Amino acid sequence: MGPPVFKIFLFVGVVLPYGSWCLPTTTTLNCAGGSNFQLGEIDEDYEGEVEILQGIPPGENLELEAYLFPTGVTFLQLDYTAGNPTAVVRTNRPLDADALDGGGLLTYAIKCRLGMKNTRELNVRDKNDNPPVFQQTQYTDTVSETLGVDSPVLTVKAVDADVTDANNRLTYSIQAPVPSVFEMRADGLILVKERLNYNKGNHYTFTVEARVDETQYRIEVYILTTRVQGQQPPAERQQDQRDCC
Repeated sequence: MGPPVFKIFLFVGVVLPYGSWCLPTTTTLNCAGGSNFQLGEIDEDYEGEVEILQGIPPGENLELEAYLFPTGVTFLQLDYTAGNPTAVVRTNRPLDADALDGGGLLTYAIKCRLGMKNTRELNVRDKNDNPPVFQQTQYTDTVSETLGVDSPVLTVKAVDADVTDANNRLTYSIQAPVPSVFEMRADGLILVKERLNYNKGNHYTFTVEARVDETQYRIEVYILTTRVQGQQPPAERQQDQRDCC
């Protein structure tokens, strides 16, 4: 008996891009009782065929219409010729999760000649493709030097058009150089950190940044100006007089 023989099998395939493996989905049209089908999920910006419909009975007249939410069909078109047993639903522009009603859920229906509907649902995965935008171009406020430590000064606010929480959850921070008398919470509230003194500082200018946690957006930053005004407290005024005389 000769030496053992080892056989190695090598399988060669095609690696499909993540998020596009499920499309187009092939389905069978049911004009007798209707149907509901989940098409899976796809990344936004997808362009191409969404569904291939088979088994279309002779004499049918198909229509593409809205189902649940009106915006889904605005991204689609139905390619169908009367008498053909197949039809194709395809995009007419890149899919955009942020523009869809229902939090990125694309829905539509194929209506048969007698009114029976075949409804479809497709989850469009959101990308972090929108930067934060502040609601104002500049924030200003005037506070008294008697304002206590930990007192709120003002709140800045930005919005992010991405549809999912993971892509629109913002945090805020003051960019260097950070004034020692103020601090900022992650929710955009600016607080007094140290006791204010009009003679030591009567105006402050600094930059505030809004970012999405995971992708750390560093754009759309604006200048926030705070002026501190008020009378010098008596104790500090007396101390200043002793120092200067």
